Amino acid sequence: MRSIDRLVVSVVLAVSLSACTVVLVGCNQKMQYSDRGGSYTREEVISVFDAVAEPSFLGRPTEEADDLRQSQLSSLRSKGEEASALATLLTEQFPGESRSVPYYAEAAVVGGTDAWIVLEAWGSEGKNIDRLRLWAFDRATGDVLTSAARN
Repeated sequence: MRSIDRLVVSVVLAVSLSACTVVLVGCNQKMQYSDRGGSYTREEVISVFDAVAEPSFLGRPTEEADDLRQSQLSSLRSKGEEASALATLLTEQFPGESRSVPYYAEAAVVGGTDAWIVLEAWGSEGKNIDRLRLWAFDRATGDVLTSAARN
């Protein structure tokens, strides 16, 4: 094999390995869950967007969202009883939600009510996961206390 051919093969292999690593990292991001006892007003809760890093799977095709969602919900269920109850709420409240992927959840107080805060990434059908939403749910009833979106 000529040295130029070896160089081309080496470059192709390096690029392929890098692409595989990016794909694997994006698919394996685990759901974050915090129960540190934060307290927010309904107006302040949107600050959670700025306090949490955007997910590594942002920009991925929405066709991958359902698998990513199932992985994140499984990860959330592994984080204890409270987190598992939240995963059940998300599954029951949004059963057909296949283009959104939760990536952060927090047990906190929002506007004086025990709440779960959830950040999720989502996208339009046939496009990419490119937008963020925040939900705050009443832990006792599952009712939505507030929500916000960020593009």
